[in-house]
Amino acid sequence: MASVQLNGLTKHYGEIKAVDDLTLTVHDGEFVVLAGPSGCGKTTILRMIAGLEKPSQGQVAIGEQVVNDLAPQQRQVGMVFQGHAFYPHLTVQANMEFGFAGRKVSRAEVHAKVLETARLLQIEGLLERFPQELSGGERQRVALGKTLAADPQVWLLDEPFSHLDTNLRYTLRNELTRLRQQVGITTILVTHDLSEAMSLADRIAIVHHGQLLQCGTPAEIYDRPGSRLVAESWGLPPINLLNAHLTQAASNSVDVAVDNSPLRVTVHGNLEALTEGQSVTLGIRPEDVYVTKAGGNSPQNGLPVTLVRVERTGADALLHLQCGSLDLIARAASRSVAELSGDLRIDFDPQSIHLFDQDTGLRITQTATST
Repeated sequence: MASVQLNGLTKHYGEIKAVDDLTLTVHDGEFVVLAGPSGCGKTTILRMIAGLEKPSQGQVAIGEQVVNDLAPQQRQVGMVFQGHAFYPHLTVQANMEFGFAGRKVSRAEVHAKVLETARLLQIEGLLERFPQELSGGERQRVALGKTLAADPQVWLLDEPFSHLDTNLRYTLRNELTRLRQQVGITTILVTHDLSEAMSLADRIAIVHHGQLLQCGTPAEIYDRPGSRLVAESWGLPPINLLNAHLTQAASNSVDVAVDNSPLRVTVHGNLEALTEGQSVTLGIRPEDVYVTKAGGNSPQNGLPVTLVRVERTGADALLHLQCGSLDLIARAASRSVAELSGDLRIDFDPQSIHLFDQDTGLRITQTATST
């Protein structure tokens, strides 16, 4: 296996800059997910690693070798696309063996490697079939096997499960986890699926307009987004973002008032750069918004809200709320929603409030308490 180093990687298509001075290291044996909105440059990055696109600037290194001038077949990289590229007149086994074409490997070695890969992917019974005889899930397993059989140093996966139904996607994701534990190959996956990225990745790299915004573990990306862009692009349903301003500053804390509402938040941490009256953006994820019935165990400082509608998603439900002029989303257990009637109040998990500078969009807080 090998590491992948991208140094100042840039790709222009005329006046369009698809990838913009991107630097990222994927360590030997690591699983990294490239995430971001459609058109942000994720697939272009994979194609430059594979040698299917030539960088306008910057370097691609696999292991210790810069590979900018190497042809795709010289890079020992396997790439699985969204669509399946099979030779329809060849059996599954012949398609898997085709990856060895042009390499000095004996027929016996090729056969043994294909059988070993088929056992790993549990597709031994499909080897004599033709592509048109396979189901969607079987075709995807064969596509993975076709690239894996040729012993690549790096595995590139471009949304390989995006066209499959939810249950099959879940099954194949679990199989990919098992396969990766057995093989230990350096892997870069492009996906829009939050749960897929969170469950598979060692690290997630968030890309926006061809630039790397943040790279970290799934927990770091979700719990401590480094900017407003990362916070709003990573999470479903999206994070609640509210305009606010600092009303009072002390040596180690500030009060924050959310515009047009009585909500106040006291923030603690490294606040030397903050000034009273500064405009900020307050972020709170839906699962950190607590909704209770007024009275009883409701928080003394909770804010009154109106329940606008309930969106059921299975075990969970999304509560669309109105608090004065503010629109908020809270996540709750579906079974608890029936109890939420009449006068309601909300409170926030104080450790889960994020503040972002309204001008730069960068994170500016460590911890917070609501009042």
